[in-house]
Amino acid sequence: MKTLIHIGFSLFFLCSITTANAQTTLGGYTDKSAICADEKQAGVIAGDAVGYLRGIGEGTTTGTAQCFADPQSCNITLASCIPAAVYGETEPNDNMIAADPLLPNTSFWGQNYSVNDQDWFYTETTTANQNMLITFKSSGDLAGWLITIRDAAGSIFATFDTAVAGEVPTNENDHATTYRVTLGLIGTYYLMIQPKDAKDNFAPYSIAAVLQDSGLGTTQPVVGFVDAEMEPNDVPSKSNPLAPSVSMYGVINLMFNGVVAQGDQFVWGQGEPDWYVFSSPGNEIVDLTFCAKEKCGPGSWFVEIYDEATAKQLEAGQPRETLYPLLAVNTDTGDQEAANYRFGLKNPGLYYMQVFHKRLFSAPCAVYQADVNGDGGYDQYCSCSGGDYSCKTDIVNPAGLIDVPQYPTCPGSTDKSATCLVKCKCDATDVNGAAIGCITDGHDPIQCACPFNLASCDITIPNPQEPVPTLQYPLCPDGTGGGDKATCAVNCQCTEFGGTVEVPDGAITSQYNFTWFSTQLPPNTYDTDAYKEFLNRSNPYQ
Repeated sequence: MKTLIHIGFSLFFLCSITTANAQTTLGGYTDKSAICADEKQAGVIAGDAVGYLRGIGEGTTTGTAQCFADPQSCNITLASCIPAAVYGETEPNDNMIAADPLLPNTSFWGQNYSVNDQDWFYTETTTANQNMLITFKSSGDLAGWLITIRDAAGSIFATFDTAVAGEVPTNENDHATTYRVTLGLIGTYYLMIQPKDAKDNFAPYSIAAVLQDSGLGTTQPVVGFVDAEMEPNDVPSKSNPLAPSVSMYGVINLMFNGVVAQGDQFVWGQGEPDWYVFSSPGNEIVDLTFCAKEKCGPGSWFVEIYDEATAKQLEAGQPRETLYPLLAVNTDTGDQEAANYRFGLKNPGLYYMQVFHKRLFSAPCAVYQADVNGDGGYDQYCSCSGGDYSCKTDIVNPAGLIDVPQYPTCPGSTDKSATCLVKCKCDATDVNGAAIGCITDGHDPIQCACPFNLASCDITIPNPQEPVPTLQYPLCPDGTGGGDKATCAVNCQCTEFGGTVEVPDGAITSQYNFTWFSTQLPPNTYDTDAYKEFLNRSNPYQ
């Protein structure tokens, strides 16, 4: 530009001098004004050419930088840069093993042929923390598909609904959307495309994946998305270890090896306990959430937390009813919302968690016993019908048969004892109707007497016959029974109570998931320096 100014100024100066000379010596020189005009025009043309070339250079550089920083401002989208699909899926590609390789920067066409058809593709990263940009195209409505991204273990870590615009902008007329996700580890990643629920979208589509280095220098740890219980884990010594903040999945297995009384009926007790263990450094706040990672199956769970010593006692056979857990709750989640529980662990050490079917508050009797000999202790098992906690029940006389002197029946009586109560009648007559005096009534009558000349009376007489040894039952410990009665009626009492579990109607079994969060903190805010400082602040109300 400076050159153009110099040229123009020189031409102007030259023309001024020439004009001045022409005026002073006009009579002796030729008019040069036409020559100056041509030279002036030539200078303008030359200046325009230089400015044009400079503008092209600077404009191209600026425009390229602008389009690179904001492609949409230049009407450039990633979808417009992806070439048309030239490769297609190969059916069947409905699982990870049969997945089609998705070449980088290459568009593949595909189609879901039924609501159950899944199209699987895979790509491989070459460095850690690469960005994967997924461009999905369709000739019409983009809504109707779900795209899931999975790692080599099949764990889903990203899901895209094609009805929702992607992070990378696209134009409305592109009929395409682009999504972005950063892949932390080097390895194989899978893309699965399926029709969205409740919408049978079987239109053809195309998909392309672009890998970019993100420049992120952090290291991604190799960890699982979730953990799952490892059977058997039905006793504390076989507990599965817990990692804080990683969700654990479990299932209560069905069991048919024991019965539980429910009213006057018995049902199979269901479920086996699942045990987990957590190592705590002490002074931890634990946040235990159930069914937050994923909705649980129908049913609720009974959760107990034990310290190590109590868990060992339980495994050694000490009745659960005699032990005290640190925490015991019924989650009452069912297939509803998640449940959250927060508690503290004061001492360092191992803590055990048991998960079981929800326990009902009803306490059916598990063991009945009777005090047969009346000494205050329970010495024989018994049972009560209808689920009552106590009842009168017959038990076998514990003494058994013994030889007991047994008198024959007294004359005129049914008693078989040394003395008998009989009726004496004084109006008896013989076959001729003559009075024969007072005799006992009944079989084998004997002479008797009634006072005050009564016509009849009840009297006690000695049994005239000798006793005969006879096998009989002695009296029961409470003084009842005996003789030919082989049983005793005793008090039957419930001595051990059981618990019933709840299994929802129609449910076979239930899966659950929970997450154990823990943070080492002071036992409570009261023990912190911050609280002490708070107490020392000025307070006009003190």
